[in-house]
Amino acid sequence: MFNSIKIDKKYIDILQEKIKEDPIHTASGTLWIMDKDFCKQFDFINSDAFVDCSNIFKINNSYKPHTDVFMPEVQTNVLIPLAKENNEDLSMILFDQSIQDRGTWVWDSVKDISKYPPKTHLTRPCETEGVEGLTGKPVEENLKPYLPYGEEYFHGLSGKVMPWEIGSAYSFSARQIHCSGKQSGWKIGASFRLSCPWNEALYPI
Repeated sequence: MFNSIKIDKKYIDILQEKIKEDPIHTASGTLWIMDKDFCKQFDFINSDAFVDCSNIFKINNSYKPHTDVFMPEVQTNVLIPLAKENNEDLSMILFDQSIQDRGTWVWDSVKDISKYPPKTHLTRPCETEGVEGLTGKPVEENLKPYLPYGEEYFHGLSGKVMPWEIGSAYSFSARQIHCSGKQSGWKIGASFRLSCPWNEALYPI
């Protein structure tokens, strides 16, 4: 479901320098855009597969269930955690369920989605046409301690918990529904979008 490798601090430093530039502010957080030339500095990532929609993000709250299919060719997300406000263990929840499209599910947590990205749903994943692999059952027990919102939000979902550790890089399918685990402060990470399968995204270093 995901792959991970340890990375050298020099790559973290490159990304930390990037966030000194002026960001873009969106409804879901703060972004710094990374173009293909910038991304090629990260030689442990399959550079032939870079898609021009990668970014560094800062979010203050746990990000809601979503996919990362920002362009049709995107298959994989490579996540590099960079910083966090509080000394706490962070995680991301990767669900077994997927959709072959971009999507963010806000359900009843947001009333006005006019400033949210395209394909933002006022439903849950279990109520959305096109979501594959739904269980029809309450969310799996192993995920409950990490869920950032009420269990009913995640009805029909199963999956695994992925660590969110600074000094590591993680690859996973951009079409898998995923969300942040619980967090009490902001966090910053880099998200590289690739056109290759997730198990071909990272090279050992």
